[in-house]
Amino acid sequence: MMYLAGNRGEDTGFHVPLTYTGRANNTLTAIDSSHHIYGGDATAPSDMDSSDKMELSIIERLVAFSETSDPMIQPFRIDGELKYVLLMHTFQAYDLRNAVSTNDWVDIQKNAGVRGDGNLLYQNALGEYAGVILHKHRNVIRFNDFGTGWSSYTSSTGTLTAARALFLGAQAGMIGWGGGSADGRYSWNEEMDDRGNALAITAAALYGVKRTIFNSKAFGVVAVDTYYDDPNS
Repeated sequence: MMYLAGNRGEDTGFHVPLTYTGRANNTLTAIDSSHHIYGGDATAPSDMDSSDKMELSIIERLVAFSETSDPMIQPFRIDGELKYVLLMHTFQAYDLRNAVSTNDWVDIQKNAGVRGDGNLLYQNALGEYAGVILHKHRNVIRFNDFGTGWSSYTSSTGTLTAARALFLGAQAGMIGWGGGSADGRYSWNEEMDDRGNALAITAAALYGVKRTIFNSKAFGVVAVDTYYDDPNS
């Protein structure tokens, strides 16, 4: 998630510290400005306000961008049809559902679990809109320093909360593996411990994760920053 988003965010529930910049010299790479959009009329973290929430018009913007960008964001192909994925934070999904009428949301849900039967991209999906399969996850990257006073991702006095949804096409990210055992990418070792009374099992792997980049631009990802407010706070 962090490598696709290009930022650690502020969620204290992650197992890495807030100062985390990457693993094993494989640093997080910031999203380029041409693949980074904002909710509402915001154009940067510094001018985001509480009205710049997730809404259906953002999905329409993303589809238009994906089909005309250079390099073009390649869609997934499911049963001969071209699809994209929008992965939102739980709070962004809440805003989206409350920004559309009842009938709109019924239409969005029609394709979830129907046309997508058997395809993992539809598993647990919220629905589909304009050829974009909608998903949510609690670990989508969040921030708490947007708005007036924001200066950079490492130095800011802003106070607004925001989340970074990810619009994903094919080959959005890559995983590189190295040093795997003869039986696969993970090594596996079993030995007896505690004078033969306990079985100790160790598994290990060498790997790295990175967002796909072509000519210094994100190849299959668009970052979507929108304001959110915890509905239970």
